[in-house]
Amino acid sequence: MKAIFFKKISFQDSSGKDALFFFLIVLYLFSIFLLEKFLPLNRIALCLLFVFGVFHKNKENDRFVFNRNGFLMQVFILLPLFYTILEQCNSRILALNIIYLIFFFLFSTQWFKGPETTYTIYRALYVSLMLVFGICLFGIAQYFYENFFSIFPFDRAIVEIRNTLWWNAFVHKSLMHPLGLHPSYVSIFCLAVINWNLNEVLEKLKQNLVMEINKISLILPIFFLLLISSKMAYALLMILLFIFLVRLFRHKMYKLLFLISTIIVLTTISIFSYFPSIKHRVTVDYVEFKKSGFKLDNVSKASERLLVWNTSWRLLKKNPKGSYCEDTKDLIWSALEKQNKAELEKKNAHNNFLEFGLRYGLVGVLVLMLFIGYSVLKVVQNKDVTLLGILLIFFMFSIVEATLVREIGVIFMAFLFQFHLINTQNKCYK
Repeated sequence: MKAIFFKKISFQDSSGKDALFFFLIVLYLFSIFLLEKFLPLNRIALCLLFVFGVFHKNKENDRFVFNRNGFLMQVFILLPLFYTILEQCNSRILALNIIYLIFFFLFSTQWFKGPETTYTIYRALYVSLMLVFGICLFGIAQYFYENFFSIFPFDRAIVEIRNTLWWNAFVHKSLMHPLGLHPSYVSIFCLAVINWNLNEVLEKLKQNLVMEINKISLILPIFFLLLISSKMAYALLMILLFIFLVRLFRHKMYKLLFLISTIIVLTTISIFSYFPSIKHRVTVDYVEFKKSGFKLDNVSKASERLLVWNTSWRLLKKNPKGSYCEDTKDLIWSALEKQNKAELEKKNAHNNFLEFGLRYGLVGVLVLMLFIGYSVLKVVQNKDVTLLGILLIFFMFSIVEATLVREIGVIFMAFLFQFHLINTQNKCYK
């Protein structure tokens, strides 16, 4: 039977309703990358999406069909709601997490059911990322002009570029500048698209449809991720590729396994050999940490983050009930050793488990661990590799970022993670 996941989205063949659905998904997903620059667009897109979903339900005389996995996601609302009532204080986290409930209602309608919707969402996410990529290219042009071509003649500018390890400044300061976002939060959506694309490729390989694989859609998100230059994203890319290779082995595609493995190894070696800036980006934190004698200070990003984690852990042990009403940045700052304060900036725990511990105490850590455990159980029960990839992205970034207290990180969970958890019975790929 022909898989329905790979049919092209055609506005000529689709009904007006389907075209509008796709447009609204693209608009909303695109708007989340402009949260820091143009917040109203995101709110307008979300309202349109919700209103259209409710209108569609009423017109088709459908009813809400709630999924117990969706109820589980609402723990991210119930937890701050409970502490808000208990501690009698206001918190932006409660307002931020309302998005879980909004998408819970949307995902309970027939409008968001079925494998066609899953495919549409990922095609929309791909289109949105490519639009964002185009915006970021403006950052590339601006960086080179301001730092090289506006200062030196063209030939001299090229020489200066070649003699400069410009990658770190170029990526972290300029590529994301038009968005105003941290690279890690863009990379999580990029990884989600790559995760889906790898599943799509395997499905076509199983059907012996090699020529129908969209190479551009596969390569562009990986190239964008390479430019974003998030170290954790690099590690996750390797993990996703390893899972893909394991699945090739399980399906006895040994020739393809050897070919693709060789390409991955040679490409990785070539990047580290011929792009010293990328190698520097990956290794600089460890090198600087080692030079400092592995001391917990602010000499390198690695030692600074370990210092923040160590401080957060000490605070959690001191107050296992949590401090919901206090800003975690202020808590950590007040507990840092004095000699480090002059050079450090106020930061949250940069770890979802520690952040939940500081806010909700050990109860919050336990709730988060149980949630991850249940998600693992659903992955195993349904053999849902797509959800596995999304779970890995969330878990790995939870180690180095407090994604559950940043709006774009919350949207990733409320939209993509919740969608897959609710629709895990629609096992698109095995």
